Amino acid sequence: MRFEELLPILLPAGSLQIFVQGYYIWDCIHHPRLSKWAKLKYALGIAAFSLPVAAYYLLKERNEDIGEDISKGVFKSNVRQAIFVLIVIAFEILSITTVASYIGTAEFQPLVWISAISITVMIATELSIQRNKWTIAYTLSILLSFLGFALLYIVFDMNTPFLIIILSASIINNYPLKHVRKFIYFMIFGFVMMGIVRPMLVENVYDLDTIVSSVYLNTVILVLVILSFYILKRQYITNYQLVRTLNVVESQNVMIEELSKTEERNKIAREIHDTVGHRLTGALYMIEAAKLNDDRSIINEKLDTAYNLIKDALSDIRHSVKLLVEDTSGVFSDKIETLRLELNKNTGLEIEIIVEATQQIPSIHQSLIFRALMECVTNTIKHSKSTKADILIQVAKSKLLFSYSDNGEGSKPFDMGFGLTSMKDSVESLGGLFSANNGNDGFIVNFTLPLGITNEGDLND
Repeated sequence: MRFEELLPILLPAGSLQIFVQGYYIWDCIHHPRLSKWAKLKYALGIAAFSLPVAAYYLLKERNEDIGEDISKGVFKSNVRQAIFVLIVIAFEILSITTVASYIGTAEFQPLVWISAISITVMIATELSIQRNKWTIAYTLSILLSFLGFALLYIVFDMNTPFLIIILSASIINNYPLKHVRKFIYFMIFGFVMMGIVRPMLVENVYDLDTIVSSVYLNTVILVLVILSFYILKRQYITNYQLVRTLNVVESQNVMIEELSKTEERNKIAREIHDTVGHRLTGALYMIEAAKLNDDRSIINEKLDTAYNLIKDALSDIRHSVKLLVEDTSGVFSDKIETLRLELNKNTGLEIEIIVEATQQIPSIHQSLIFRALMECVTNTIKHSKSTKADILIQVAKSKLLFSYSDNGEGSKPFDMGFGLTSMKDSVESLGGLFSANNGNDGFIVNFTLPLGITNEGDLND
């Protein structure tokens, strides 16, 4: 085999490859986020080792998320271009190998021209897609399909099915999945028909068994390889969409968490403004009334009332400030035990807490539990003669159950005060159910909360 005999395919193939190499060298040199050393490294690598380095550059350095919509079944642009350059290499190597095996035969010149034109069409298709000239790209892909059938018509050896596979992979790589299916059916149908017609028209072979067995074997190989590439593309797109969806959900959860924290702080601010302001206003009124009165017993009564109002206001402030600066780090069971011991010490109420958690509790739910527990204990101390309180905190089947009960006897009509109303609003704002009552069985508060998707960083169990 003489070198000059391969020049008709080597020259166009080499020229086009140099053009593609130059294109990606230019692209990496103008990459805005690469250092000078990285640009030099990639440029020299593409120049010395050809398109495989260009494919590596595309996959590694062009992997940024630019908001491409792949929901219609298309690769990200950098992935599609990386596959394209690898397909060009594979087609060049296989076509040159095929052409070289037919030197000196009548098939040589047609193979040279068809192979050279095929490579040119593949590159022109890629450039059309990059410039969003989809009509031109589809037309060139149809032409590429017929060039593949022409190769089959000229020669039908062990290499030509692989050339058809490479051309099919090029088409699958470029277009949405719903369009790709039509191309696949067209390529398989054309391959089968060419395998049946060619032996009779070119080789004058009419043995049906020989034709069917040859076509059947080659078709099975063709279908399996093309189908594998198609499934891989569909799986890639599905996984990519899933990852993007999870990222969106994660971002939304972070946003919801921040909004919930802001909402809770606003509620606490309103509680300080409404409750504490009301108590302090009442205390001021009582003090002024006492100053205007000469009856010592009435003065003492009004000062005692003012004292109690100020005391309650300070208690409300401590309660609210504690919620604002509450530590949401650490193990939930340890924090709830610390709170239990503190309440036992400050109130004298015997408190028993049972925690049954089969999954982690988000920090926003933890905050609500702490506030609910303190509010329930405050109500027990103020409005009943209870000596003991039982609390159950249970997490199972993606739901949180909080149950509080004391051993007091309900002697007064039950009224939902500001604290319980705020607790009810907080529970319902998180999609939960709330109930409270005061009867012969004591003061009872129950609520359930759904536990949705949470961020791992926000789980503090």
